[in-house]
Amino acid sequence: MGTAETCMTGDVAEERLALHRRLWFMILFLLFFFQAFFSFPADDGLRHVGLALRGEPRWAEVYPFSGFSENAATSPWYGYDTLLSWMLSPVRTLGLAPALGGFLAIKIVSFVLAAALLLLVVQRSGIVKEIESFPTLLAATALMVALLAPLFGRAMLLRPFVFGTLFLAYSFSAKGLWKGLLSAGVLIFLYPYLSWFYILPTAFCHVLRGDRRFAAGVLTPLGVFLALQPHSFWGLQLALISSGSVRSEMGLQISELRPISDSFYCLLILAGYLFFYPHLHRGRRKLLYGDLLAFAFLPPSVLYIRTFVDVLLPVLFITHARPFVPAVARKLLEIKTGWALFMEEANAPRPLRFLLKKWGKPRGEDRSGGGLSLKPLIGLLFALLIGIGVKANLDQLGTIRETAELLTEVPENAVVISSFNRQYLLLFVRPDLKIIPSSEAGLPAASIRNEYVAFFKEGTFGALARRTSAAFLIEGKDMYLDPGESRQLEPVAKNGGMRVWRILHRAGEADGSIVRGNGVESPHES
Repeated sequence: MGTAETCMTGDVAEERLALHRRLWFMILFLLFFFQAFFSFPADDGLRHVGLALRGEPRWAEVYPFSGFSENAATSPWYGYDTLLSWMLSPVRTLGLAPALGGFLAIKIVSFVLAAALLLLVVQRSGIVKEIESFPTLLAATALMVALLAPLFGRAMLLRPFVFGTLFLAYSFSAKGLWKGLLSAGVLIFLYPYLSWFYILPTAFCHVLRGDRRFAAGVLTPLGVFLALQPHSFWGLQLALISSGSVRSEMGLQISELRPISDSFYCLLILAGYLFFYPHLHRGRRKLLYGDLLAFAFLPPSVLYIRTFVDVLLPVLFITHARPFVPAVARKLLEIKTGWALFMEEANAPRPLRFLLKKWGKPRGEDRSGGGLSLKPLIGLLFALLIGIGVKANLDQLGTIRETAELLTEVPENAVVISSFNRQYLLLFVRPDLKIIPSSEAGLPAASIRNEYVAFFKEGTFGALARRTSAAFLIEGKDMYLDPGESRQLEPVAKNGGMRVWRILHRAGEADGSIVRGNGVESPHES
C-alpha cells in the first residue's frame, strides 16, 4: 500500500513538474509571438528582406561610392542573403504585392530567427531543469527578461550577428572534429566577412578547455576560407576598421557603437558578474568554458555596447543563470508572503488576495474549492493584446504603402541621397534604388570622403550630389540640410516627416528661385 501511494505521489510530482515546464515554454512562445506581432524592424532586416524579395542583392550596386563598391568582389552577407532569397521564393511565386509580401515575410522571418536564438540559449543554460514550481517558473522568466530582453530585441532586427551568437551558444556543449567543421562551415557561409570574429576566440577557448579536436574543426574551414579570399575581402575589413575615424570626423555617434560606460544597464550587469564571481566559482579549480569566452570577448564588449549585448549577455546567461533560479524564487516567495499579509490586514479587494493566496498554497493542498476563475481575465487580456497588435500592424503596413507612394516619381535605379536612418525603409519598398550614404556609417569611397563628411557635418549636399550624380534627395527629420543650398532643390512629394526633392545640379536650374509646390516647403523652413 505504501509503495502504491509513493508511486502515485511520484507520478503527481512528475506531472506537476512537466506542467510547469510546459507552462514555461508557453510563456516563451507568447513572448516571442507578441514581440514579433507588435514590432517591425526599422533597421538591417528591412533592406535584407526587401532586396531578397527582388533576388540575391549585389551590395556594390545598392551602395555606390562606398566601401562595398570599392570591394565589389566580396559579398559580406552572401549566405544570409541566399538563405533569405530561398525562404522568400514562395512570396515571389505567389505574386503577392511587394508591400504585403515583404511585410508578412519580415514578420515570419524575425519570429523564426529570434525564437531559434533564444531557445538555443535557454536550452544551453539548463535553466529549464530548475523549474519545479510556480515561483521557480517566475524566477526563470524574470532572469530571462532581465538578461536576454536586449538581445531578443536586437535579434528581431534580423541582423546577421544572430548567426554568430547561435554559433557561440552551440559551441558550449559541442565536441569533436566534425561538429567543429560543420558549425564553422555554416557560420562562414551565412556570415562570411565577420565569421572570424566568433571562430577565433571559440577555438582558443576550446584549446584551453582541452578539446583540441573541436578547435581544429572550426579553424580548418576558416583557414581555407581566408586563404582563398581576394584582395577585396581584406579591403572591406580595413574599411570597417577605419570607419571609426571617419565617424569621428563626421561628429557622428551611434549608440550601439559607444562604450559600455554610456550604458547603466551594461555596467550594472558587468558589476553584478564581478561581484558574484567568487560565489559562482566556489569549489572550482578551473574556469568554466563560458568564463573563458566572456574573458576573450571582454575587450570588444567594453568598447562596444552591441558586442556586450550580442555576445557577453548570452554567454553569461548560459554559464551562470541556472544557479540563480532557486535564490530568486525564494526571494519572490518572501515578497509574495509579505504582500499577502499586507493585503489581508488592509482588507484589499478580494481578487488581489485570491491571487496571492492561490500562489502560496502548498503542492498537496486542495486548490479546487471556491475562489475566482482567472480564465475570463486571461481571455480579455489576450483579446486586448490582439486588438492592439492588429492596429499596430495596420499602421505599419500603412507606413510602408505611404512610403511607396511617396517614391512613385523617383525613377527606377535612381541614385538618391538619403538620411542614414531612412535608407532601410527605402530599400524595403524600393530595392532598385542606389543609396548614398552606405549602410555602414563612415564607409564612403575615398573619392567622396570630403563631400561625405561635409554632408553629415554641415548639411551641404550639393558637392556630394555632383560627385555621385545623385538625382534625388530623400529628407527625413533626422537630417540637417544647409539652407544656403536650397536653390538646388525642386520639391517632388511630401508625406509626414519625409520629403522627396529633385536635385538641380546647377543652382536655379528651374526658374532661378526656390520652388514651393505641392505643399512642400524649402529645407530651411522645416
